[in-house]
Amino acid sequence: VKERFQTGFPGIVKVCESSSDDSLQRNCILGLSQILASESRGDFEKIKSTCLLITAVGGYEQCIFGSSQSLVEQQFNNWEKISINLCNTLPKISKQDECIKSALKAKRL
Repeated sequence: VKERFQTGFPGIVKVCESSSDDSLQRNCILGLSQILASESRGDFEKIKSTCLLITAVGGYEQCIFGSSQSLVEQQFNNWEKISINLCNTLPKISKQDECIKSALKAKRL
């Protein structure tokens, strides 16, 4: 996907955010988060900084949720710690807990 957009992840973020369909926008951000987790090989700072590019309402949260789950599924080095640390960047404690539970659920699948 990234190769189609010469601007890399920032360009893909703009495409995702330009959708007027909320469901399509969410799915686009989720897909981006999974690619991001994979291409970054679990790099916490890269994932966080790229997710911060998303300005759509709830976009950062969706990106963090998707990336943390993808890290668990792909089991990169220190994946559990990185997933939990990503979840802990969310502003609300209730969302942090939901994110961690979601990531750990992916571990059991």
